[in-house]
Amino acid sequence: MELFLEIIFLHKHPARPKWGFAKIAFYIHCCKTTVIYWVKKYRKNKDLSDKGRSDRPRCTTEKQDKQMTKMAKTEHNITSNQIKEKTNKHGAEVSVRTVRRRLHEAGGKYINEISKPLLTKNHREKRRRNIKTLTGIELFLQMKAPFNYFHKKKRNLNADFMCKVYEKELLPSASKFFGGDNLDWFLQEDNDPKHRSKICAKWKAEKKIKVLPWLSMSLDQNLIENV
Repeated sequence: MELFLEIIFLHKHPARPKWGFAKIAFYIHCCKTTVIYWVKKYRKNKDLSDKGRSDRPRCTTEKQDKQMTKMAKTEHNITSNQIKEKTNKHGAEVSVRTVRRRLHEAGGKYINEISKPLLTKNHREKRRRNIKTLTGIELFLQMKAPFNYFHKKKRNLNADFMCKVYEKELLPSASKFFGGDNLDWFLQEDNDPKHRSKICAKWKAEKKIKVLPWLSMSLDQNLIENV
């Protein structure tokens, strides 16, 4: 833009040196036709700024844009291809890319759903075998004798700390519910890494604590974590 202002100054300004097109072009190192173009443009409207170019016409109306957005909000599993087909049935001609642009303009985002693998045949068979091997008394004792340990200070619950929980809470609770040295009870835990760690497994083996199996792909034992 500074180049074009210099052209007009050298040719039209009252304090100009009264140069012609050829001399101005030689002085500012541009083509003579460029000088003529900008001088003529200035004579027409006194404006040297570039005019804003009009956008490409939209193939959808505002109403159709709202309908596509509404379909995406009300039908959670609908695809952009399905929205395109439904929109085209009402006389519009849109592509999948157009649908995605309209949804993006409305603030939509594409997010992959968290995929949770289904149970395999092997998983189901292990569950059936596991249920048959457990007696009602064993399960009843586990359901009737939970123990909790709440630590005042916030800290990570690792394997070493878990062994301290067993020592201070599990053993006293078992002695209280089942009496003295009675080991005719089972501990039920999920497959949390600290529960299955070598340190915890060694501690439970030394104390002769029997653990109920927690099959793979099972829900978390803490129900709130399954929400």
